[in-house]
Amino acid sequence: MKFLNVKAKVNNVVCTASLEQTVDVTRMADLSCGIYDQAIYGGRCGYVKMPDMKGRVTVFPSGKMISVGHTISKQSNQAAA
Repeated sequence: MKFLNVKAKVNNVVCTASLEQTVDVTRMADLSCGIYDQAIYGGRCGYVKMPDMKGRVTVFPSGKMISVGHTISKQSNQAAA
């Protein structure tokens, strides 16, 4: 069996979290780092995107969150915290 010289590179870390409470995602637009657009997914979620973040956090009305687009797990965990 021949082993190839494979180098892995992490391109996208996904992290989930829960606020354990409901969220009015329509108010995300009131935040300086919040994004809410009725046209995106029918207004079923809001987003947090700060200028220094590589990824973004999707926030659902249930309080569940998904952080995507980071290249190391530490960034993803900090974004969802």
